[in-house]
Amino acid sequence: MFRFVATCLLFSFFLSLGAQEERSAHTFTDKNGKQILATLLSVSADKRMMKIRREDGQEFEFVINVLSLDDQQYIKEQLETLPVEKTEYRLEMDIAKKSISSDSHPYDTSTFTLEQEFLTYEVKVRNLSREALEDAKVEWAVVIDDRVKVFQSNGEWTYDRMGKEAENPVPFSGEVPLASLPFNQEAIVTTGEVEVNEMLRDRDVYLEADSIIGAVARVVSKEGSVLAESRLGGAAFGEMSWEEVLTMAPVPVEPAD
Repeated sequence: MFRFVATCLLFSFFLSLGAQEERSAHTFTDKNGKQILATLLSVSADKRMMKIRREDGQEFEFVINVLSLDDQQYIKEQLETLPVEKTEYRLEMDIAKKSISSDSHPYDTSTFTLEQEFLTYEVKVRNLSREALEDAKVEWAVVIDDRVKVFQSNGEWTYDRMGKEAENPVPFSGEVPLASLPFNQEAIVTTGEVEVNEMLRDRDVYLEADSIIGAVARVVSKEGSVLAESRLGGAAFGEMSWEEVLTMAPVPVEPAD
């Protein structure tokens, strides 16, 4: 049985060598009639680019659709015996806060004001890679220190204090599909909405106020690999893993000396 398996493996190996030998003598012709004799080495993951080796040993990369239709069909026929190159994407990212709207509500007397701000984050992604980025998504998380909740009760605006002697981190998160992103093109996606509340006296003295602890966005490929990430926040937030950000819990505040 072992000898039979070994024989099959050797047979498959020599078949593969034979296929490579057959490919080594192919003459590629582009749509302008220019020809080159070369070995087909590999095809990119998106099947847009090919790598070849000329007889003098130099290697080149070409866009497949510049070739004649016969050569494009030849490449399709060779795909099962060709290694497919994994694309190493290089992306440029930026994340910025964007205010949508804000509302002011009187509380108790005209001395106090309850403020609500509704905001999102705008995430810009530019593809600096040779290959187009397909079927990716942007995952995002925003963490606020939730100190006060503004709401209506029986037709009157009021509030609840959420945190006292501790930070009260509350993470918001979601994901947004990323449109097909060709080389050197930029896409802009917007995160879900986050609400930040404040209570003020005489409109400028904060009695209670939410604050943003940090925001993070990352591009994830269809295979689940993280391709790029961008953050806003302090040093401690910047050192947190994605999982730690999503599971942040209240942190005691050290008493002042």
